[in-house]
Amino acid sequence: MTRLALLTQSDCHACDTLKDIVADLADEFVFDVDLVDLAMPDGEQLAVRHGVAWAPGLLIDDTLVTYGRPSARRIRKELERRGALRHNPAPLTHRNRPVLPATKGTP
Repeated sequence: MTRLALLTQSDCHACDTLKDIVADLADEFVFDVDLVDLAMPDGEQLAVRHGVAWAPGLLIDDTLVTYGRPSARRIRKELERRGALRHNPAPLTHRNRPVLPATKGTP
């Protein structure tokens, strides 16, 4: 399973954007997510080891993919390149079922 680590800090607009991007991509891909606070010792160690100059940082399977201003397109492409599992198409539900024309004689 693909593992994402989000290196974040408090009061960080770009960190919130990265979290939103990852939440959206969770609808397409299967992965586990770890939130790592850069103010904590573990976060500081990861930042130093991977050369994260500023928040947020994103690691996929312990490899730095990006830091700073996040790009959904870049992250999606990296997940695809790494062969991250995709979700199966959603089964038909009342929300995504195609609308069919009414049959004559039915209310």
